[in-house]
Amino acid sequence: MRLLLGFDMRRAPFSPATPTDLYAAAVDVATWGDGLGFEYVRLGEHHSAEDGYMTSPLMLGAAIASRTTRLVLQPMVLAPFHDPVQVAEDLLTLDLLSAGRVRPIIAAGSRPTEFAMFAADRSAAGVAVEETVELLRLAWQGKPFEFGGRPVLVRPLPHSPCGPPLLLGGMTPAGIRRAARIGDGFVPGQPGHWKAYLDACEQAGRPPSRRDMSGPAFLHIAEDPDKAWAEVGPYVLHQAHMYETWSRESFGQPAGPYPTAEDLTALRSNPAYRVVTPAECVTMAQEYAAYDRALMFQPLMGGIPPDIAWQSLRLFETEVYPHTI
Repeated sequence: MRLLLGFDMRRAPFSPATPTDLYAAAVDVATWGDGLGFEYVRLGEHHSAEDGYMTSPLMLGAAIASRTTRLVLQPMVLAPFHDPVQVAEDLLTLDLLSAGRVRPIIAAGSRPTEFAMFAADRSAAGVAVEETVELLRLAWQGKPFEFGGRPVLVRPLPHSPCGPPLLLGGMTPAGIRRAARIGDGFVPGQPGHWKAYLDACEQAGRPPSRRDMSGPAFLHIAEDPDKAWAEVGPYVLHQAHMYETWSRESFGQPAGPYPTAEDLTALRSNPAYRVVTPAECVTMAQEYAAYDRALMFQPLMGGIPPDIAWQSLRLFETEVYPHTI
């Protein structure tokens, strides 16, 4: 059974947990997941977010790397908002700290407010991704080179030859084609993007990466799901509403990994959001394993208080995990 973790550090305004509480809990949860055999932890990046969406996933990744030994780190890097030479040096440091456990996700970003904040040209976002990928691969060879008229030398050499594999995120047809053409892997913005990626790989004459099928969008385990929905539902609803708002700002319509939901009733009826008993989770895990799908846990979604998150995780550890190994 494949197990994944994800954090974006959003915090609904009504959450009693402080940002300090949530960041400490994220490191603790990642440490717990490392010991239990979770495969990777995905760390989001966005800026100019009123609810505190994470802005520095590489820093959180470094904290997690210092407490773990097996967990693969997948920090997001929104290329238009960073100097690519600095990205090369920071990712190299994280690669060394983690002994080669880094798989960064290079993406273009989409929110107009972020591009305005960094004075970045949104129409050139794809170019920024391509330039960043090119520079990273050159920089991690440890040899002097010129890039855009700049002399560059990045040392020491990375933990693994050639440096970390570069995953590319994609929400648009151009982004999907770019991932097929130059990426070492693809992280789709929506499940339906995978077919487009396969077609693009065939056109580019490159083999596709392993399909990263995971879900549901939110998973929480409780002995009493009705009571748990009352506790976690408002935080998950905040998550869904914020992503819908951002998607409309960026694309003019709902898009992204979290289906829209008007209220808690709609949230509960959507199979993308699941609060299940331990027995139900055992069945789900067995079904997912049969199709090489992974269970994705985002235990702090929307600022869910750590004590509530831990109740779910401990139930998974004691009542679910032993029946799946």
